[in-house]
Amino acid sequence: MLTVHRAREVKPNKNPRLDCSTGSPIVHRDIRCAARGFRGAPGFAITIVLTLGLGIIVRRASARVLVDANSVVTSVDGVDLGVVAIRLANAAAYVMAHNVIECRFAKCIGIAVFSRYSEWPLAHAIVEDNVITMSPPPETVFGDSSAEIEIRGFADSNVVRRNTFRGRARAAFVVRGFNGGIPLDNAFIDNRLNDFHASLADVLLKAASYEPALFARGKVIDHGERTIIER
Repeated sequence: MLTVHRAREVKPNKNPRLDCSTGSPIVHRDIRCAARGFRGAPGFAITIVLTLGLGIIVRRASARVLVDANSVVTSVDGVDLGVVAIRLANAAAYVMAHNVIECRFAKCIGIAVFSRYSEWPLAHAIVEDNVITMSPPPETVFGDSSAEIEIRGFADSNVVRRNTFRGRARAAFVVRGFNGGIPLDNAFIDNRLNDFHASLADVLLKAASYEPALFARGKVIDHGERTIIER
């Protein structure tokens, strides 16, 4: 199992990032990694602060991957392109739990779960019990790159459950196609939206999404196919 869990505090001068990529092609062995430029030590939570880009990225692993008990806070500095605080990509079996994320950019996605390659589909990821806060500048006009959690591309049978969403964004949960991939059979269950304010909808299912399941209150814009909604 690759474990991103309870390393020490990270506040380097340069842009901090925990990169758990494993190279190409996919690696099929157990992996452990720490933030760039230092080794983590057990007993402390990772805290990545004032990052100008990705906080944590994991990709090209096929083993089980646990991303647990970390904290990522982005900078308030503006960026031209959308930023993802934590990115889970490609074919690993992900469990992401008990993390705290604050996005201060105008264009930001808290957690992205996706694959752009049909050969490396992302399936059966679990994203649960995280706290995600979107804190953009007051004058922000939200665009596509604004969501608490987004599932896109070749992503199948993933579960987003019991997360706490806070702050302001275009949507809390987005499912959309990407690079020809259509997300299939993804679920959004028992997430807490009481302290979240959406400019468009709490849940946005774009046209390229198939058989999503939603167990949530709030506004839903549904352009998917065969959607199951239970309130």
